[in-house]
Amino acid sequence: MGLAGPRHSHSSPRTILLLAALLLPLAASAQSKGNLSASAVPAAPQAQQSEWRYDGALSGFAQITGATNGNSIREDTSESLGGLASFRQPYRPWLGYEVNYGFTRYSEYYNKGVTTVQNNVQQFSAAYLFQSPKPMFYRLEPFATIGFGVLIFSPSHVTNAGVSTQLLPAFVYSLGVNRPVTSRLGVRIQFRGLHYKTPHYNQLSLDTYRLRTTMEPTVGVYYRF
Repeated sequence: MGLAGPRHSHSSPRTILLLAALLLPLAASAQSKGNLSASAVPAAPQAQQSEWRYDGALSGFAQITGATNGNSIREDTSESLGGLASFRQPYRPWLGYEVNYGFTRYSEYYNKGVTTVQNNVQQFSAAYLFQSPKPMFYRLEPFATIGFGVLIFSPSHVTNAGVSTQLLPAFVYSLGVNRPVTSRLGVRIQFRGLHYKTPHYNQLSLDTYRLRTTMEPTVGVYYRF
């Protein structure tokens, strides 16, 4: 009985050291896994939040409209230059919205100039925006829009009296690319189309009863904020 006591007292420190040696690797492994999971969680929301921004753009365009024939009337249009202001937000991958305001001035020629109407044309439009969430090949961000708008034709000079301002609905679409220069500033190139009824300025004698399409090759700059 006297020998048992000393053996028990000498084996206790050894047992404790052995258990500590076995548990330390397990504790270190559990701690490292916890640190990895904690550090990975907040990264995703920050990346997602920083991708989507509003942007505003100022662009110049060339207005090109083909001739229309109908009701024994031929209508031709002069070419012109114009300006376009845009605001857009891509709030989901490949999904967003865009609003635009444009202005230009050109002339309408009815029956080879028998009646000529020089007019100021304003355009207001809103469209769905399908835009790449990230730059793709050559750092380009392709996009497309489709929507509706209103065109306001306001005569500024007329060879024959009697015409008046006319509002016409329009189907609007575009296809283009953004080219980022910095994280906020970039260049936008697009080809816009407007499909609408040929204006007659509320004069039935000028009504061709035909639809026409105006093409607008457009170049501008945008700023994201």
